[in-house]
Amino acid sequence: MTTPQTQGSVMTVAIARFVHVMSSLTADNLSELTALFSESARFKDPFNEVVGRAAIERVFAHGFKQCPALRFVVDDIAPVAPNDSSPNVVFFYWRFLCGGLAAAPDALSITGVSRVVFDAEGLVCEHLDFWDPAEQLYSRVPVLSGLMGWIRRRLSAR
Repeated sequence: MTTPQTQGSVMTVAIARFVHVMSSLTADNLSELTALFSESARFKDPFNEVVGRAAIERVFAHGFKQCPALRFVVDDIAPVAPNDSSPNVVFFYWRFLCGGLAAAPDALSITGVSRVVFDAEGLVCEHLDFWDPAEQLYSRVPVLSGLMGWIRRRLSAR
C-alpha cells in the first residue's frame, strides 16, 4: 500500500518513466508503452476512445502504420496539486512529429496536451489527449483547407 510519504516518489518515478517511454516510442517497443497503463486504462483522443492495454496498443500501432517515423517530444510537464478528487493528475504538453524534421514543409507537427491520471502504483488509468485536428490536420488536406478557412472566418470575432 502506498502511503502519503511514498506517493510523491511513486509519482516522480511514474512521470519520468512516462516521459522516457513516450520520447523513445517506436513501433517495435509498444509493449513498453502498454506496461505504463493499468489493465482497465482509458485512452481518448480526437479520433479514438478505447479501454484496456490491448486497445491502447492498437491505437498507437495504427499511428505507426500511418507514420513509421512518428515520434513524440514532451516539452513541458505540469503536475496538479493532489486533492481528494484528483490525487495523481499530470498535464503533458507535447509535439507529435511525422515526416522528418518539423521544419520541413511537408512534415506534420501537431501540438497538444495530455491529461494523464496515475493510480496509486504509478500506472496510467486515464490518458486524455487534447489537440485541434481542424487547425493542425484538416487544414493540410486541399479540399478541407478551404472549408476550414471559411468556417474559421465565419466564426471569428475579428
